[in-house]
Amino acid sequence: MWNKNIFIISFFIIVGLHTYSQTITGIILDKKTNTPIERVSVYFDNTTIGTTTNSKGEFQIDNEHNIKSPLIISFIGYKKVILNTINYNESYTILLEEEAFSLGEVIITNDDWPRALKLEEFRKHFLGTSKNAKSCTILNEDDLILRYDKQSKQLTAASKQPLLIKNKNLQYLITYDLQEFFIEYSYVRGEEERVYRYTFSSGTSFFKKTESKDNSKIKRRRANAFKGSTLHFMRALVQQKLKDRKYQLFDGSFQTQPEKFITITPIDSLNVYLLNVIPDPEIIAHRKNNPTISFNNTVPPKSLNVLYKRNRQSIFKPNQFEFIVDKNGNHFPPDAVIFSGDLGEQRLGDTFPLDYTLEED
Repeated sequence: MWNKNIFIISFFIIVGLHTYSQTITGIILDKKTNTPIERVSVYFDNTTIGTTTNSKGEFQIDNEHNIKSPLIISFIGYKKVILNTINYNESYTILLEEEAFSLGEVIITNDDWPRALKLEEFRKHFLGTSKNAKSCTILNEDDLILRYDKQSKQLTAASKQPLLIKNKNLQYLITYDLQEFFIEYSYVRGEEERVYRYTFSSGTSFFKKTESKDNSKIKRRRANAFKGSTLHFMRALVQQKLKDRKYQLFDGSFQTQPEKFITITPIDSLNVYLLNVIPDPEIIAHRKNNPTISFNNTVPPKSLNVLYKRNRQSIFKPNQFEFIVDKNGNHFPPDAVIFSGDLGEQRLGDTFPLDYTLEED
């Protein structure tokens, strides 16, 4: 059975303007009253880098890791603002507009699925099923609105407020602003039997460490969990250290080298890399015979099998011939790469902030 699973937590990369400073400052105001708003969350998406505004609505964030991720401005009762391009020479004035969440906007029906079952399905596909995922607790599950549509065989989720997730194993408190979530089933028989076809989840997140700084046990646990993750693989790929990190690539059942399929070119000094997928001979021949047809309209890029430590199998599937990856392993555009297998099954419970570092890096 082949199941597609896509989990997106900010797969955006920003290329900021050249500047010597890596500090962003600004003030947050109510758009209607023009008054400062205190305790607004300001953070780089999917990182531990963030702050809250003071009583004057002011904020300052130091981006020491040169993270190229959107800046999120979020406060309950207001529309979220996302800055995809950052100018560190500019002090920002950001106006927040009020937004009222109404249950009337969500269609409520008797879908024959008890809430307990819908929560079980949501946890499984949102948090995951690994040891780390099972240690997670959603602290405000009551804010979740879950609906199963019998006609489309689809479970959807929305939330009144950002979800607060406590990851006990990895000692992170994650604030997750759920944008979209659904599970499509190919077969459902009552509450007893379900066959999954497709899972999709997207949103923005902020990570907060909850352990003491000298907790070596948690550091070891994080290091072990990070190895073999999508970020770990993508970092090894752009650093050209797949072998050192115990990854093997296969073209079908034959082991191969990444340089036969992908070229990696650094972009200036921004710690961003341009990856070009090399078309296989069949595609080149097809293009020669059809010179008016571009690569995007022919055979898609070839998928590669990935083996980590000789026992964890995944598929690395580029969806286009050219995409960008930053030094932290974040890729753009979001759908440029899809993973299946071991890497594709990882969910929020196994996700790390982009600024997480290992000594091996």
